[in-house]
Order: sequence, then structure tokens, then C-alpha cells
Amino acid sequence: TIPPQVPIISAPVEATFSAQIAVNGFGEPESKVIFVLNGEKFDELTIAEDGTFETELELLEGENTIAAYSVDEAGNESELSRTFTTIQDATEPMLDVSNIEDGMTVETRKNQNFAVEGVTDPDAKVYINGRIVFPNSEGAFKQTVLLAEGENILTIESVDKAGNKTSVEKTVTYIP
Repeated sequence: TIPPQVPIISAPVEATFSAQIAVNGFGEPESKVIFVLNGEKFDELTIAEDGTFETELELLEGENTIAAYSVDEAGNESELSRTFTTIQDATEPMLDVSNIEDGMTVETRKNQNFAVEGVTDPDAKVYINGRIVFPNSEGAFKQTVLLAEGENILTIESVDKAGNKTSVEKTVTYIP
């Protein structure tokens, strides 16, 4: 008559571009763990003798809620576990680099600093030649790079929370 332990789910990622997500955790050994995806029973499996479980869940586009409960051999059900939310997003972030024309030449005797400016999705991170730049609340970003004499290749990449990437490569020639 005593219900099994409430399963403990290891926190899944907050967002992913993948349609599948690995879910694992701990529960009462040899009881069944029933997964609840978006409010509906989705899958069940028997918890291993060491108390661990792992499965893959198929996500829907957008927000997904994931929880679980356990059922023992006598049919006693545990309470529902903590509910986690994971966003499935396969859309690449927008990226617009506004002040660079591919193949442009910069001629200045003053200094080799060049400002890279653009806009992306507000929650994305931007990398300019591997260095991280955080956009403002509207997604605008600006970062100064040091140009070497001659041809410079600038790689600008935007990465959103789900891991989707958009990148552009621009060539800028610096003549002192």
C-alpha cells in the first residue's frame, strides 16, 4: 500500500534543435517509470536494479513539458515528479551584419580598429572570429576588431539557446 519513490529526473536541456531528447534519472529499483510528455502518458520502462533509468523522448516543435511517476508491482503510484520544460526549436537565428561589404577595403592611417556591427535574435550569442559578443535586448551588437595589414577574414556566427547557428564570412582588406 506504500507508493514507490517519486522518480528524480536529471534536468534536461532548456532548449534544443533536436526532435529527440535523452531523459535519465533515478527511481525505486525494478518499479516502472511512466513518462508524461505535454500532459499525456508517453512511454514507460522498468527502472534498473541500480535505480537508474534512461530513455529518449520525441519532442514537438515549441515548448514541451516533461515529468514522470512510478508504479510498483502492487500497482501503487507515486506522486508526479518535478515538471521540466524544454523548447524544441529548429529555426536558425537571424543574422544581419550591416556595416561590412564582402571584399571591402579599409584605408586609414589612424588605427587598425574596425567596428563590426549587426543585429541578431535578442537571446542569441554572437561570435566574431571566435570571441563572444552579447547582443543588447533588441539583438543589436557592436564589437571592435583589430585588422592586420592586408586581407582579413571575419567570421561572424550567431548561436541561439537551442544551438542553431547562422554564420557569415566577410573579407576586409586593410591598407594603412
